[in-house]
Amino acid sequence: MPSTRVQPLSPSQTKKSTLFIRARVYSSNQTRPSWRLVPTQLLPKRQAQLGRSKNLRYPWVEGLFNNRQLQPYIHDTVITVNRNGSEHKFVVFCQNHLHLPSNAAVGGRWRGNIVVMKIGTADTGVVNMPLQESLLVDDVIVNGFVALVKQQTPFRFPKNLVF
Repeated sequence: MPSTRVQPLSPSQTKKSTLFIRARVYSSNQTRPSWRLVPTQLLPKRQAQLGRSKNLRYPWVEGLFNNRQLQPYIHDTVITVNRNGSEHKFVVFCQNHLHLPSNAAVGGRWRGNIVVMKIGTADTGVVNMPLQESLLVDDVIVNGFVALVKQQTPFRFPKNLVF
């Protein structure tokens, strides 16, 4: 079962701990994927527990999703991509609803938006996605994730999504 997210604190309430991180967005109102900056939050209480060596940030992707009245829930899962002996991890955020608009950015085979963020090499939370990873991520989302994960009710991600 995918996890669902609740509304986080607004960025104005946590200005000191807000950092903008680059993500890849496949929007249903665009024909191509795009880069967007996503505000992330690290609560001071959590930072004190982790120490300065960790950087576990909570991404506020809710602002990147259209049709929040129709489908307020955002599902997320981690995918692993193995290429040329390297392992890359990403977190994928998406919506699931029959009446969401078809997403032309992924060939119309998905309804609603998809947002992808990179996970750090030591599983340290989300980090800036390098621009040169756009082709890798586009290939995995369009030819892997969208083809493998079926939008249905109940919505379930296959275990161990590795591409």
